[in-house]
Amino acid sequence: MPDDSTQSVLDGFSEALSAIPTALRKTFTYDQGRGTLNWHFTTHTAPWQRGLSRLNENTNGLLRQYLLKGSDLSIYSQKQLDAIAWSLKTLLRK
Repeated sequence: MPDDSTQSVLDGFSEALSAIPTALRKTFTYDQGRGTLNWHFTTHTAPWQRGLSRLNENTNGLLRQYLLKGSDLSIYSQKQLDAIAWSLKTLLRK
């Protein structure tokens, strides 16, 4: 794409998707880049509107054991953040 404008992203998605059979185009996940700025269909305060919301909310709750909501992550070293990530990644879950 020539840039990350909404029109360029739309044109790029349309071109890429046209090569995929219609039956396989049932779901599509957008990132949160500038090019998709106008395409957000969920409310950021309503996590149940997003896919995998239960997993997201559970992980957020687990993160709160280590980091308070709104924490400035720049005060933590990469080694500390990696340790938190490893701890959550290896946590036994149902």
